[in-house]
Amino acid sequence: MREERLMRRLVYVEIVLVFAGLWISQVSGWMLPEPLNAWIQADEAARGRYDEWLQYGINAVLAGATVLSWIAILGLWRAGRTIYLATTVAWILLDLVTGPSVLSPIESALGSLIALNGGAILGLAYGSPLRVHFQRPQS
Repeated sequence: MREERLMRRLVYVEIVLVFAGLWISQVSGWMLPEPLNAWIQADEAARGRYDEWLQYGINAVLAGATVLSWIAILGLWRAGRTIYLATTVAWILLDLVTGPSVLSPIESALGSLIALNGGAILGLAYGSPLRVHFQRPQS
């Protein structure tokens, strides 16, 4: 049961980190030098409406899937770890295809903490006694 408590805490920590990252990304522009802020504004202005709406749509779907994965992991649903792994991989792939980005130091640190925390969740889900909750029952 220690692993189950630890898993719950890790998921709660991830939720806090993700929402802190969203908030920080909105208020941390002052931390960047002016040339980087100018590049961000130019990059946003250069995107087409279609690209922007497509990216917002993909982000919305992935955000919903991430919330579902947190609920599934917390509820120890059989598909929980698979959903969590799939959303983690999807976020990484989205980072790869969306092109360059500029982050403040705090955003970068929070991203690293989220990745580390997610690795711990996956480690528990796949490598601890909790894994039996996420496996198909033996017939």
